[in-house]
Amino acid sequence: DSAGRLTEEIGIRLIQLPVEPRLGVVLLSSLSNGCSEEILTIVAMLSQNSPFVNMKKASLLIRKLGAKEGDHLLLLNLFRHYLYNERSKKWCYDNGVNPGVLARAVDLRDHLERYLKRIASEKRVQLDSSLEHEKLLRCIAQGFFANVARLSNNSADYYTVKDSRKVSLHPSCLYANYGIPPQWVLYHEVTLTTSEYIRNVSQINPRLLPSIAPHYFEPLKRHEDLFTAYTPKTTSVVGTKRKHQFGHDIKPL
Repeated sequence: DSAGRLTEEIGIRLIQLPVEPRLGVVLLSSLSNGCSEEILTIVAMLSQNSPFVNMKKASLLIRKLGAKEGDHLLLLNLFRHYLYNERSKKWCYDNGVNPGVLARAVDLRDHLERYLKRIASEKRVQLDSSLEHEKLLRCIAQGFFANVARLSNNSADYYTVKDSRKVSLHPSCLYANYGIPPQWVLYHEVTLTTSEYIRNVSQINPRLLPSIAPHYFEPLKRHEDLFTAYTPKTTSVVGTKRKHQFGHDIKPL
């Protein structure tokens, strides 16, 4: 308002959460989507640097834990297996993973859970769990709907929906090394080095986007096909580095 006070409930909730606002939106949306336990883990992992420090060692683990939906579920699976292995530093070193990153993610998750439980109590809901990947990706999209890109027809590059910038999958992305790159992706961030790379990338069904953020997608006349036919690619592999096509869902322990 004119005095600089927050007037919307979501803004008041977001300032209670010790993460960036978009990740806060993801957390709050998990309460209505019934997947708070998993989203807490994903947000805690997204708030850290990359957990992989030796990709040669990590490649076997990534193939084991990788989900066809992309990097967000890979991070969820990695966190779970870290706990399953009793937070072993030896397990981390043997698999090319930074134990400090995972330890900080555990601490942050505990911290976020306390905040979210308090908000849930005020709203008279519980922190639920769900292994439905569409619910998880819907929550992530509610915070990062502007971070959507579409695969080029002629190369392995992507073009952002927001401003049609050409971007590439970061070398650490699951889809950069294994499987078939999806037509539409949701990404966490852009990293600028010699090129613009998108990191922490997951497959997204574009037909979900207008219902998640109608104020953002309905005016985008440049992408009229966003609301029409959508066919996941299954027939060819783009690029030469891919070694394995994933077919896994979330891996419960």
